[in-house]
Amino acid sequence: MPLRLQPTRPVYREIVREALTFAWSERQLWPIALLAGILQTAGVYDAVATALLKISLLQQQSDWIQGSLQILGQAFQPPTSWSWAALAFWMARLQPLLWGCVIFFLVFTISSIAQGALVQAFATSTSNRLRSVRDACLAAASRWPSLILLNLLSLFFLGLSRTWLFIPFGLSVSVPIAWVQTLFVLCLIAFGLFAIVVTSLHLFTLHFLMIREQSLSVALESAVKLFKRAWLLCAEIGLVLYVFGLIAVIGLSIGLVVLTIPLAILLVLLSVIGWVLPQEILLLVSAGFLLVVGVCAFAYVVLFQYSTWYKLFRRVNQNAAVSKIQRMWMQLAAKKE
Repeated sequence: MPLRLQPTRPVYREIVREALTFAWSERQLWPIALLAGILQTAGVYDAVATALLKISLLQQQSDWIQGSLQILGQAFQPPTSWSWAALAFWMARLQPLLWGCVIFFLVFTISSIAQGALVQAFATSTSNRLRSVRDACLAAASRWPSLILLNLLSLFFLGLSRTWLFIPFGLSVSVPIAWVQTLFVLCLIAFGLFAIVVTSLHLFTLHFLMIREQSLSVALESAVKLFKRAWLLCAEIGLVLYVFGLIAVIGLSIGLVVLTIPLAILLVLLSVIGWVLPQEILLLVSAGFLLVVGVCAFAYVVLFQYSTWYKLFRRVNQNAAVSKIQRMWMQLAAKKE
C-alpha cells in the first residue's frame, strides 16, 4: 500500500518560534536555566563538541597533568610515624578535597533540581509567573533523588563513551596513518550517535519524571519507548539547536567586537592622555558588562533549548510531529502516485 502524507502542522517552524518567544518573555526563568545548564544544556550535539574540546585540551596539557600528579603524590606522602602530627598532616591535606566534594555535590544537586524546575515550569506556566516558578522549584526539589541519579547515569554513560575517542585520537596525532585517522572518524561518529541517544533519553526521562510524576525506572522505560518512535525527530531537533547555538555564538561575537571597537579607541586615548584611574574604571565596567551579556545569552540559549524539547515532547505524545525527512519522503511518494 503506498504511503500517504498525513496532514500535520510544521514541526520545527512552530516549535522554534514558540520556544524563542517563550525564552525571551519568561526571563524570570533565566537564573534557573543558568543553573540547569551547568550539567545539561539540552543541546544534543554540544556533547560531541565538548568531548572534542576536552580531548584536545587533555592532549595539549598531558605533560602539565603528569607533572601535577607527581607534585600531588609528593605532597601526600605521609610522615614515617603515626602520631597526632600524622593525623594533623592528613587532615590538613584532605580538608580542601573534602570541601571540594561538598561544593561539587551541592552544585550537582542544585543543577539537577533546576532541570526539573524548568520542565515543571513549562508544564504549569500560568499568568501568576512568580508563584509558578516557586511551585516548580518546590516540585523539583521533592524529586531530587531521582533527578540526581538521572544526571549521574547520563554523565557516566557519556563519560564512558567518550573514552572511545581517547585512544584513536592519540594515535591519529602521534601516528598519522590513514587507517588510524579513519578509526578516529568512525569512533567520533559512533560517539555522536550515542550522545544523541543518551541526551534524548535524559530529556525525555526528565519530562516523564516531572510531568507524569513517574518513578525513575518507569520514566526511563517510557523514555526508551518514546525515543524509538521519535529518534529521527531527536536527531533533527538536535541539529536545529546546534545550528541555532552556532548562529547565536557568531552573532554575539560580532556584536561584542562592534562594541569593543569604540571602547578600544577610548582606552587608547585615555592611555595617551595619561589618565590611569578612568582607564582602569572603564576596563572594569566593560569587563562586567561583557560578563553580564555572556551570562544572559547563555541562560537564554539554555532556556530556549529546554523549551524546544518540552514542545517536542508534547507534539510527539500527541502524535502531531513528523520528521522533515519523513515528510519529504511522503511528499515524494505522493507525487509518484
